[in-house]
Amino acid sequence: MSQAQNAGSSFMPAPRQEMEYICADCGAKNEIKAREPIRCRECGHRIMYKKRTKRIQPALSPPLVPAQASITVHTVVQIRSVQLKILSVWLLKSWDWQQSSQ
Repeated sequence: MSQAQNAGSSFMPAPRQEMEYICADCGAKNEIKAREPIRCRECGHRIMYKKRTKRIQPALSPPLVPAQASITVHTVVQIRSVQLKILSVWLLKSWDWQQSSQ
């Protein structure tokens, strides 16, 4: 056997470890192996966050909040303000119409 073949056959890749993920919907911890479907075992949600393992997190760190939560709240506020503007314009027009008919 040549030295190149011998060196190639002696290399064994490290076994893959399970990665720990946190569900974006319910916050449950899940360990997912390679080639396993990405799905929460508690609620079935498919969006998972990889748990940080290399950094030391403070004991009082804020809870994990999906980025979409703030977008959703902002969108709801925008929709509500548009609805209020439409309602106020409609009320003003109907009030003007009642005043002009008297």
